[in-house]
Order: sequence, then C-alpha cells, then structure tokens
Amino acid sequence: MTESRCDEISLDGKPKPVGKLRSKYTHAQKMRASMTHIFGRDLGLGKRDWTKNEQTGRMTGNPSTSHLLGTYMVSLQNRKVRNCPPVYLL
Repeated sequence: MTESRCDEISLDGKPKPVGKLRSKYTHAQKMRASMTHIFGRDLGLGKRDWTKNEQTGRMTGNPSTSHLLGTYMVSLQNRKVRNCPPVYLL
C-alpha cells in the first residue's frame, strides 16, 4: 500500500500522527498533472472522461480526469486550507 503524502488521513482511514511531515497541495497538483500527461499523451488516451463502457464493462478514457479524483482534489485543498496555521499581517 502506498502512502498518501499530502493527506492528513492514511489510506486505512486513520489520522496520521500530528508531527508527521506532509507534502503540500501543490505537490498533489503536480502529481495529477503528471498523470494527465502520461495517460493523455504517452498512452494516447487524450482528455476523454474516465467512464465505464456499458457494453464491455471495462473502464475507458483518462483516469486522471475522473470525477472521483476531481472531487478528492477539491476535498484535499479544502482540508489543507482549513488546517493551515493562521497568517498574521502587521
């Protein structure tokens, strides 16, 4: 099982220790952009939506453009903003 470095929740659903260093949201954005490039250009899937083919039952398209991944990214950004320390302007 790989580690989700940007999230404060482990893949098993348990909270990560408070002192554990986490990657920033921009790291998650870069990883998604990299996935979009590899699936889209290198594997020839383009920007087609990640959907299930009703005839074959197989998934088709680019997985980095899935609705589930988009929802996760919005959720991750919201959690990052909510958990960041306050910034005080002088």
